[in-house]
Amino acid sequence: MTTRIHLPTDVIHEILVLLSDFSTLSAAIRTSKSFYDTFQARSKLIVRAVLINVVGPALPQAARLEQYKQNVASTDDPRMLTLPSEEHFRGPNIEVTRATALAMEKCANAVRILEDFYSIRFKDRTCRSSRLNPEETLRFGRAMYRYWLCYELLKNVAFTFRPDEDEDEDEDDEDYYQAPGNDDEEEGLDKDRRLTRDGFLSQFTDIPSEELFEILEMCAFLKDTETWMGKVYWKSYYPYGQLNTQNHGLGAYLIHVVPTPWTPVDPLQLARHIEAHRPQEDYFRGHSDHDLISNAARRVLHLRKVPEDRLAAPIRAIVTSPNGSQDCCSRCQAVCGTSLFGSSNMFLLGGLMSTEEQTALLPGVLYRNRDEMRLLRHHIKDHQRLIPTETIVHEMMDMDPEGEDADGEHWSKDEWYCMECIKQLFRNRFMLWWREAKRQSGAPAQDDCWYGYNCRTMTHKSAHATKLNVSAKCNAAGPMR
Repeated sequence: MTTRIHLPTDVIHEILVLLSDFSTLSAAIRTSKSFYDTFQARSKLIVRAVLINVVGPALPQAARLEQYKQNVASTDDPRMLTLPSEEHFRGPNIEVTRATALAMEKCANAVRILEDFYSIRFKDRTCRSSRLNPEETLRFGRAMYRYWLCYELLKNVAFTFRPDEDEDEDEDDEDYYQAPGNDDEEEGLDKDRRLTRDGFLSQFTDIPSEELFEILEMCAFLKDTETWMGKVYWKSYYPYGQLNTQNHGLGAYLIHVVPTPWTPVDPLQLARHIEAHRPQEDYFRGHSDHDLISNAARRVLHLRKVPEDRLAAPIRAIVTSPNGSQDCCSRCQAVCGTSLFGSSNMFLLGGLMSTEEQTALLPGVLYRNRDEMRLLRHHIKDHQRLIPTETIVHEMMDMDPEGEDADGEHWSKDEWYCMECIKQLFRNRFMLWWREAKRQSGAPAQDDCWYGYNCRTMTHKSAHATKLNVSAKCNAAGPMR
């Protein structure tokens, strides 16, 4: 570091405070003696400015989260910790060490990944990077960091049931709250867990009601995204939740799943798995843990006399002006806005429409053919490389069926379609796509079954299902065999 740049100190200061991250700042101050001297003289101002560039406007919430993590690392009993309010972290004198800065930067990168994913779903379906405006970015960031702090509190058992509490607590107390449509007993929220939930109330009492709605939306978004990840990347036949063993009348091959109970989601791990395009290894964890964070926020809102109909309605508190909210489906002209699918967001279909849901759209009773469905799922899920749903959709759109397979439809990858129209595409062409995939993979040609995809025999006789081509139209008049 022998170079000296002949610039005024104020100019160098302005350069340093505009740097996007701490790695760039570290490189800059090692490059020049002038940069180094300016940084040494104004380190607090520069570090805070770069921290704002890294974290964004939700700096107080991010700093509070990091403070809690540091406190946990330095104590043997996290339950005894106290944490300053958010106001404490709004001042200009936040102490930031190198380790703290790097830790906050790692969290900020995870928040940015999740914001990008949130944006393409609920703000602007045409772009994979965030299009949230500054106010929406602030709402998203502070809700995320507040949720994350609650997740860390819950993970470290900051609030636990104390045996010396009054065992005769009045269960019918007028202040006792059960979220709309969410009975505590049915959800397993016993007294111990209610006390744990109530420990979060101190985190929410100073937060305005509108910002509590942001936390509620964040709870729903994170759990929805975790479920989306499981449906996209999990390679088993039941990618999320638990197998419903009460519905075997259609055969064990017709998989019906029960969504996973609400469990706290680790934002850092979720962001890593979105970036790496892989599911969480511990996806089936924590069925006994419930969303105490959301429940606590709802309890505070209830005590503030917020109308029940608002608590029961779908919550959209972060984005107030989605782009293209009145856009129509190119095929049916239905107004679907951000729920339309095109080239930029077609990848979302994989988590909104599982392989099981796709195969259920096959014609006739083909979806009940266990042998055929096993081959199809293996081709899609257990291939050397998982075949994304967007690839299947685009290949079906490129088809030009002729003869008896013609459907008279025109599909384009440059257009936008609603979910119902996408399902119609699967009804019309998914079987044709599978037939072509088998041909390209070198599968031997088979004689057509007379009853084709309407054949009932294939649903219970493997010999028949594997010997004949059942992916053909029915040639018989009269009832199915």
